Amino acid sequence: MAHFLATGTVGGADVWIRWEDGKITGDAPTVDLLKGLAKTKKGHRLGHEFGLSRRRAHLRHMESALALVNELFDEVTSYTDSETEDEEARVY
Repeated sequence: MAHFLATGTVGGADVWIRWEDGKITGDAPTVDLLKGLAKTKKGHRLGHEFGLSRRRAHLRHMESALALVNELFDEVTSYTDSETEDEEARVY
């Protein structure tokens, strides 16, 4: 099961997003913003900085979903994925 959890800030508010096998959860306003951003990026390559790039269905794929989170969040304060799973969260 692939997943990541990102915490950070958007507009000065503390927010979080969890992606798990193509499903997004988090605080409702942030989920809505992320879904809206994904729609505006349809047809654009996302995720190449994390290994793979996609042009559509961005929220179904971990790499492009992470790229969207990095774009949406003003600051990413922590990031944990299915590979790190420890208390030492990576920050991008």
